[in-house]
Amino acid sequence: DADLGLANVDTMLGLSPRATLRQVLSGERDISDVLLEGPAGVRIVPASSGFEDMARLGERKLCELLAHFDELAQSFDVALIDTAAGIAPAVLGFTLAADRKLVVATPDPTALTDAYALIKVLATRYGEVDADVVVNLARSADEAKRTFGHLARVTERFLGFSPRSLGHLPSDPEAAVSVRRQQAVL
Repeated sequence: DADLGLANVDTMLGLSPRATLRQVLSGERDISDVLLEGPAGVRIVPASSGFEDMARLGERKLCELLAHFDELAQSFDVALIDTAAGIAPAVLGFTLAADRKLVVATPDPTALTDAYALIKVLATRYGEVDADVVVNLARSADEAKRTFGHLARVTERFLGFSPRSLGHLPSDPEAAVSVRRQQAVL
């Protein structure tokens, strides 16, 4: 969980961490010590929630945290980093460190604007023009196609390239129920 200021992956899965990335950065714990066993053998690295110092990590601490993640990732086949929304330094740092960039957008105009902003900053400031997009909470395949199409057209027009669509996740009331129950939906 790389939403450093408002982490919630552990909460959504009903897990209770004894330590978080905050203790890793303070030197109290090693990153492997904070791993939690999640559903279906998925391992979770919990961040902390409600600590302003974590939300505003300086460049040195962010680099230190990225080094911890890099070390840990060597032990896994796949490491998925769930960042906060936006273009804050920590979001950009984690995104740039990833082998693949996956931008998740919903059909809401604000989410599309945010997705485009992230793609734009990655492209114009860092030269990253390789992004994949998943549309989440689509009410239909047509809505997902329109949503991605809009984002792709704007990106092509203003940045000169198009992201790749990796498909969509349908809006499903069971997902909201699973969050309230603090259980994985699958």
